[in-house]
Amino acid sequence: MGMPEVELGWIPPWAVGRLVDVVGSTNARWLALACVRLNSEEAQAMHLVSAVTPDSELRTYTSSFAAAASAFEACYGSAEAQANVAAFLARKQKG
Repeated sequence: MGMPEVELGWIPPWAVGRLVDVVGSTNARWLALACVRLNSEEAQAMHLVSAVTPDSELRTYTSSFAAAASAFEACYGSAEAQANVAAFLARKQKG
């Protein structure tokens, strides 16, 4: 993982701004100016990735992640859930 555009002499300001938010200014400057490539453990230590999974477990991990994401959408994206949130906010607004 790295910033390949830096090797071409171009540093996208919006990416660097977000990078500072995620990894801090020192790490962001180092990544943007040094043209380094990070391995998975380094990227996880800097909070650029949330999980590192061995190749042998990748299919299982992505399937469970997709199932969890779809369950979240089914639970919180439903019309009933949205109506419950609207009712809660209306009650809260009334005091």
